[in-house]
Amino acid sequence: MIIFKKGYLIRFYRRDNEIMFCKNCGANIKDGALFCTNCGTKVNVAPAAQPQVQPQMQPQIQQSIQPQMQQPVLPQMQQSRSPKKKGYGAVIGILSALLVTVLLVGVLVYFFTDDNDKEKDDKGKTTTKTEKTVDDADLADQTVMIYIIGSDLEEESACASEDILELIDADIAEGTNVVFQTGGCKKWWNDTIKDNTVQRFYLENDDLVEIEDLGKISMVEEDTLSDFITFASENYPAKEYVLVLWNHGGGIPIGFGYDSLFPDDTLDDYELGNALEAAGVHFDSVIFDACNMGTLEVGLALKDYADYMIGAESYVNGIGLGYSNWITVLSNNGASEGSYREKVVSDYMIACDDYGMVASMSVIDLSRLDAVYTAYADYLGELKDDLEDGMYAEITKARGDCGEFEGTDSVDLVTLANKYENSYSTALINAVVNAVSYTESDFANGHGITAYSPYSYLDDYTYGRQSFEELSYAEQITGFYDEYMTLRYSYVYGQDAAQTYGDTWYDESIIELYAGNGVTISEASEYTLEYTVEDGNIVFDLSDIDYYMVTATMFIEDTDGSQGYLGEDAYYIWYDVDSYKLLASNPTSWVCINDYFASFVLSDLYSNSDTDEWYQYGYVYAVVNGEGALLQLYYDQDNPYGMVLGYYSYDFDTMERMSDTSYSLKDDDVIQLAMYYYENQELVPYYIGEEFNYSDLDLAFYEIDLENEVTYITYNVYDVYGNEYHSREFCFTNGELQY
Repeated sequence: MIIFKKGYLIRFYRRDNEIMFCKNCGANIKDGALFCTNCGTKVNVAPAAQPQVQPQMQPQIQQSIQPQMQQPVLPQMQQSRSPKKKGYGAVIGILSALLVTVLLVGVLVYFFTDDNDKEKDDKGKTTTKTEKTVDDADLADQTVMIYIIGSDLEEESACASEDILELIDADIAEGTNVVFQTGGCKKWWNDTIKDNTVQRFYLENDDLVEIEDLGKISMVEEDTLSDFITFASENYPAKEYVLVLWNHGGGIPIGFGYDSLFPDDTLDDYELGNALEAAGVHFDSVIFDACNMGTLEVGLALKDYADYMIGAESYVNGIGLGYSNWITVLSNNGASEGSYREKVVSDYMIACDDYGMVASMSVIDLSRLDAVYTAYADYLGELKDDLEDGMYAEITKARGDCGEFEGTDSVDLVTLANKYENSYSTALINAVVNAVSYTESDFANGHGITAYSPYSYLDDYTYGRQSFEELSYAEQITGFYDEYMTLRYSYVYGQDAAQTYGDTWYDESIIELYAGNGVTISEASEYTLEYTVEDGNIVFDLSDIDYYMVTATMFIEDTDGSQGYLGEDAYYIWYDVDSYKLLASNPTSWVCINDYFASFVLSDLYSNSDTDEWYQYGYVYAVVNGEGALLQLYYDQDNPYGMVLGYYSYDFDTMERMSDTSYSLKDDDVIQLAMYYYENQELVPYYIGEEFNYSDLDLAFYEIDLENEVTYITYNVYDVYGNEYHSREFCFTNGELQY
């Protein structure tokens, strides 16, 4: 018999007998709704998949002792922190963190301490005496410009200091200049770079030499970036140039760059292009050490000012690029020779694999992006015709089946062309393949280039659409998305609200066209999922529902009668797949950690039946080092037993994720599982099982022995129009359905 004894955490009130937290973002649910319907994404959109059955073992949940809750500790020189992602979530994206050890700090202090004589110029700026002057007649072979916005990545985890140390350790040949601009940070973890100001440095004799201090200016302004490029090219002229942009990223509509001193701004894709145009410098490559910047829009903004772009479709893990190797290859072989580009990708992917992280990175030939753009415009032009022919449901299902790179509304172009095939799909796929000169990805839906394809984050479209206008996108593209988003808004929010949200792009003609064809468009709502009894089985008929996702919410009863929330997963069994009839059944498998049931909540999943590739994201409630946490779980065809990628800080009191910072786990981190329980109309989180170190974590998907157990299951169906269908709660005792 499985015993569920819990250590008390915090007590909450249950509202209308419904779940009070979002399965996707963890936010508190308003008005007693079963699921969050306005957290940036309606629900995750991907085809449902059957869970994998793992070796049989019986998980046990035992009585635990309540640990002492601790307050978050700010990073200190002597403390160790974990890698985090250099990206945004729904607002500033998904972030990542690096280890800051005693050894690292000691080495940083040694290398970063500047013993050069310094003086003040007539403007009060700090300058350094150096033999390098603007009047040097000979051009260097290459100048590498590194634009580092430290932000919280440095403040919390010394990510930038670590990467600069890698550059210092590189074997850079004579004839290569490395010039830095640093800023956007309240706290630097070294003794050379100053807090709350913008500085310029160059690398000389394995040391950073300060050039000037610009004071407190924004690093997320076009003029700041262009001025740095102009300065570096004029003072360190070379035959070839490479630009590294280091910080957060999120593609459209998030852009690049988060400045802690000027937090209300960012650099959009077209603004990056404007900055490079103003500087008048052509680059061999622009490298993004930032999340989600491998987009068509970013590439089009840069294509006239660089030959190649290197970036990721997905988030970029906090370990960042392996600077020592690729810049050594660059300096020894030359930028135009090009071998360093592939080295950027391969070294990063190897490092991520060593850390147990999933990742992606690509080299994109910008001279081939015009062909990608043309093929994409043709593809969407035909998609627009299909939309006007009433194919909204089919297009929406296909877009949902593409999966998503967490926190963004960009879609991989090859995946899109495959999921919704038309006469231009092949041309689009070929154009992308030709433009991506080298790519590596752990994601089944990753092929090198994404494009902004608004779908989940509806409220961002008005802002994101500015990129279409700034890049002079063709009517096939803007026209399709204007019509599609008009319909999507109208289905989700209702036509009156859609007109208000829609601004100038709202297209009444597509509404009239659908209405003229007898289609009724109304605001999305929640409905009861009806059932019938056939041969003693509970059956749900989905034939009249344009569904794209089916999940099951599961609870398990403790010995004291309280219900523990096991979570929500895409678990279901077809009673008759040909007639779209679903069977109410008791799951035989669930996520388990160290032989304890885990409270698992599905976040996103993707599958490709043609290649048998798939992945799934989810979260598990836990406590890490005494603080609330959501463990990040990832599964794919190569990792069917799952991986723990890291964790987010989580507040059990507010039921919200504390930030979009994602920390990786260290071997000595102390973990304890947590689970919400319903007791006397109150929602109560408890500790589950014993504490254990991360090094001892065993993630599995066990077959569950439900003998003498009582479980409760609710089925949830989501359709392409934003409607939700929820069944009544079904009880299983000893595996048998109770009517």
